[in-house]
Amino acid sequence: MDLARRLKPQHLRLIVKIAESGKLQIAAGALAISQPAASRILAELETDLGTKLFDRHPKGMVPTAIGQAFLQHGRAILAT
Repeated sequence: MDLARRLKPQHLRLIVKIAESGKLQIAAGALAISQPAASRILAELETDLGTKLFDRHPKGMVPTAIGQAFLQHGRAILAT
């Protein structure tokens, strides 16, 4: 199935929250989902896209160039 059809607002909110906080655990907590569920959602998105959305660093997660583009579109979709 096409990613656009499977993508849910919760997925977009998770990506936005990860970008805002830099931490998967904080993003998961803000959305009231478990950290393992958030990690699974992110991994599935990255697998479906064939690229990483975030670079993982000891101090947190930083969006990649593709991640920045995904964020921009995700924020626009959530704003409607």
